[in-house]
Amino acid sequence: MPTNLTLAVDQFLQRLIAGERHDADALRRQRADGLLDDEEALKVVRDVLFYNIRCPRLRKLEDREFCACVTQAVPLRGPRMPSRAQYGVSTEVKNLSPDQYTTFRNVRTQAPAGASVVLRRHFGRCEACGRSKERLGILVTLDWHGRPLSREYGLEAT
Repeated sequence: MPTNLTLAVDQFLQRLIAGERHDADALRRQRADGLLDDEEALKVVRDVLFYNIRCPRLRKLEDREFCACVTQAVPLRGPRMPSRAQYGVSTEVKNLSPDQYTTFRNVRTQAPAGASVVLRRHFGRCEACGRSKERLGILVTLDWHGRPLSREYGLEAT
């Protein structure tokens, strides 16, 4: 028996197919053949729901961007040393530049109706060398049939 989510995905895909916004025949065949499960179909739903947002996606922070320990301690053979970096996310964001504020305002305007749009600060710090880095993001979340769908967009400093 199909779940509410499965029915919602199927109905959404039918409307999508009717509007010809994606390759209708391919979606129909994949769904009928069981090749497009709910999780894969949700990726299509997310792509369509967030289609109007014209901003690059947030790049994940990585140790090598800020930690000298990681770049210097890569052995020629054997396992890599474990990272000593600590990561976090905060909604405390202060002092946006005018360009960053304009980008945030544009994303908020382009987001689907009813979506939550939140500024977030991603940060990482190496316990060994003390170096750190932060990156700002704009998290857009929409409740879709009881399931939160989200995308995070980058707000690079200018």
